Amino acid sequence: MSTDDLSWQAGNFGGLHPRKVDLLLKHGHLDLVIQVAKERGEWFCAERAAQELCRPGEFVQAMGVMKPFAAIGWRPALWAKANILLQAGRTDEALDLVRPDEEGRTSQYVCRDFAELLVRAGRVDEAIELLVPHLGGWWIQSVLAEITEGQGRDERVLKLITPHAETARQALEKTVGLPPTSRSWHSRPGCWNVWTASTRQSASSART
Repeated sequence: MSTDDLSWQAGNFGGLHPRKVDLLLKHGHLDLVIQVAKERGEWFCAERAAQELCRPGEFVQAMGVMKPFAAIGWRPALWAKANILLQAGRTDEALDLVRPDEEGRTSQYVCRDFAELLVRAGRVDEAIELLVPHLGGWWIQSVLAEITEGQGRDERVLKLITPHAETARQALEKTVGLPPTSRSWHSRPGCWNVWTASTRQSASSART
């Protein structure tokens, strides 16, 4: 088993196809799926078996299935292991396993994934701080709005997002030649997507 082999499996549905794995599990063949994962290094078998084991709280066995895959440092396996640890209540271990380093914190995608894990672990404020440096990207603004919804952080998120949204709005209006809007920003930050869609539609109409 190697990271290249696992990446190939994940990218090409190599080995036992996920649908076949799900079918085996549906018919009660969990032990067979676990055996194939261990003996043949089948990623989809390991992933699905671990998920199946976590449902009734069999976290130790789920960890055993995932251990050899995570041991070689393959990122999806590390994240799968972190999810098992989190469900088992071992929050600090879960977060430490996939916590981004200095280089990782420069990636919007890495920070998005870790922020989502932080929120699941109940560390909403830490998740917000992680995403702040990336709020220049509109999709990160949407991510922040989505993961903090219902967490009692609306006012803080609104203050963080509004300056970026206004800057983007003004730039778009200048680019397409639309008149400045007098509409104030007073709703959930997720409404940025709605505003963007409507503005783009207006811009398209203006061009034609």
